[in-house]
Amino acid sequence: GVVWNGDHWNKRRGEFWANREKDKGAVVFFGDSITEGWYTLSKDFPKWKCANRGISGDPSRSLVFRLKEDVLDLEPRAVVILIGVNDIASGGLPEDIAWNIRYCVTAIQRWRPGTPVVINKVMPWGNAQPHHRQRIALLNRMIEAIPIGRVNVRVCDTWSIFADENGNPAKDEFPDLLHPNASARVKWHKALNPILEEVVK
Repeated sequence: GVVWNGDHWNKRRGEFWANREKDKGAVVFFGDSITEGWYTLSKDFPKWKCANRGISGDPSRSLVFRLKEDVLDLEPRAVVILIGVNDIASGGLPEDIAWNIRYCVTAIQRWRPGTPVVINKVMPWGNAQPHHRQRIALLNRMIEAIPIGRVNVRVCDTWSIFADENGNPAKDEFPDLLHPNASARVKWHKALNPILEEVVK
């Protein structure tokens, strides 16, 4: 959600630490509550070992902080990133969020050049204020530019598959207008899986 919870954050980090050996070599899904809520990753992507490293409430700066221990130390086969809505909800600027995402992508590929990274666009947020919507649109344009000049970096358009002409998600896919439910994740999987099939060897 949009509220950061320190107790939950610490609990999740403890779970990640306990599973760090088991999750080595996984495709790592890295993000906030929308990633954390994808409980069926292993069933949905049976071709690869998957590790969920989403934490509810996380902003992009937390991904920078968590990157080494929660992602790089797993020696990931690939990394899937979705982040930004919590930053925007708390007044964050698109350029700062994009900087943090670029930092993560660069650090992943410095660790092992050519490691596949898929960046998901920020999804539509139904009860956002107009200035929030403008910032999401700007951030998504910045995300589109991140793969330029990089090997094996792709963008999954998780905005267009969910947004109507007014930039709102469907209530039957995002019941609280922020978090995708199981039927929305089917659509997300349909968009993401072909990209992973292409870049994860």
